[in-house]
Amino acid sequence: MALHNAVGGKNASSIEEMTWSTNNLDLGAMSTASGYGNTKILRRFNSVRKPVYPVDAIDNYEDNFEQKAPSCSSGWYFPAIDELRILHFMKGEIEDSFRIIGKNGLGTDCYWSSSELDDIGIWAWYVNFYDGSLNQYGDKVRNSYRVRPILAF
Repeated sequence: MALHNAVGGKNASSIEEMTWSTNNLDLGAMSTASGYGNTKILRRFNSVRKPVYPVDAIDNYEDNFEQKAPSCSSGWYFPAIDELRILHFMKGEIEDSFRIIGKNGLGTDCYWSSSELDDIGIWAWYVNFYDGSLNQYGDKVRNSYRVRPILAF
């Protein structure tokens, strides 16, 4: 997991809370388990019609924080809802590890997932790390939440 939240969005490059997209199109990122696969789909969209803000922010993560992905990894990607559920389940251990190295963990913020809710295009899943509400959904254009990149090896 990245040491920092991704930053980006339509207003400034240093904003940690961002909307998911500029439109309510169904982009096809429907996997609840594969954030890596969803991120590839969303990157293809961004290459033609920008932006899906979290993917744009993750693609700029290495430059913003000088935290390069290891060469033996998948690279940074936007986690799916099931991956965020695992992070929430492991939150105590993550917070302890981050405290040891002097970094902020996930805290009590809400985090976007890369998983769209349905084929209507309006909603995407997010996780509230304050109370563990895992099955909520946000309006991709109106709601602003944080994004934490992760890696797969």
